[in-house]
Amino acid sequence: MEHLSSEKIGISVVIPTRNRVVLLKRAINSILEQSYDDIEIIVVDDGSNIRERSALRELLAGIECKSITLICLPEREGGHGPSFSRNTGVTAAKYEYIAFLDDDDELIASTYFKNIIDKITASDVAGDLILSNQIAVF
Repeated sequence: MEHLSSEKIGISVVIPTRNRVVLLKRAINSILEQSYDDIEIIVVDDGSNIRERSALRELLAGIECKSITLICLPEREGGHGPSFSRNTGVTAAKYEYIAFLDDDDELIASTYFKNIIDKITASDVAGDLILSNQIAVF
């Protein structure tokens, strides 16, 4: 089987959020610090209130990133839920590989996506799902 070239692989990172701009900023910064740069960020706002949505737009406007998309779902009591938000983000993704990052999480290693792409391109086996370790910090 032919190995894939890592230059041809992009990653769409979907981040559902709702009324948590301060946490979201940290999550986005951890993506921007990645050594792998063929990444698009899709933020799905699950019906934040007007104040938070305004702060979210301001945050994203101040970020220098070649590919960041904001999808705003209508405000609804309790929101639409994280699964609906993730699925909405996947629908908008331009890349074949999708990563999910919650707005209160962050990538600790700046080589996280590079390591994953290296594993994908080095493998002769096509996979549908990649799981990785996580560390919970309180």
